[in-house]
Amino acid sequence: MLDIPVKPHVKKYLLINDFTQEPYRLNESTPAGLMLINLIEPKRRAKLPLKYNRNNVISVEMGSDRRYNHKMWLPKKKAALFNSWVDDMIRREFYLFIDTILKFTEEYKIDRLIREFEMKYQLQDTKLSFQSLQRMFYRRRGAFKTRKKSS
Repeated sequence: MLDIPVKPHVKKYLLINDFTQEPYRLNESTPAGLMLINLIEPKRRAKLPLKYNRNNVISVEMGSDRRYNHKMWLPKKKAALFNSWVDDMIRREFYLFIDTILKFTEEYKIDRLIREFEMKYQLQDTKLSFQSLQRMFYRRRGAFKTRKKSS
C-alpha cells in the first residue's frame, strides 16, 4: 500500500474521476494511474517512509505482479509534480466543460456553468471554489480577446 499526498481539491477530483474507491488499485488504463506508475520509484534503505496527514492522502494498492510491491514510494518532488499535473487536468476539463456548452448554446449563464462544474466535483470548500473558477474563466476569456485584437 502506498500513500500519495494530494491537495484537497485534487483528492475530490480523483475520487470522482479515476480513483472511485480507496484503496485505489493502480491501473495503467487511466491517465492518473499511468502518471503515477512513471513517478513511483523503488525505496532506498536510507530513505524512511514519509508520513502524511490522513485527510490529504490517497491510498494506492499496487498489483501483485509489480516487482517492488512493498518497497515503492513517491518522493515529495514527484508528489508535487503529480498534484500540479492533476490540477492542470482539472483546469483543462473546466475550460472544455464551459466552452463545449457555450459552443452549442448561448442560453446558459457563465456563473451557472461554473456552479455546475463546482458541484460536480464538490469543489466548494477547496482552493478551486466558485470565485477562483470564475476568475480563471474571465482571465482566460480576456486573454483570448487580447490575442484576437492583436492579430
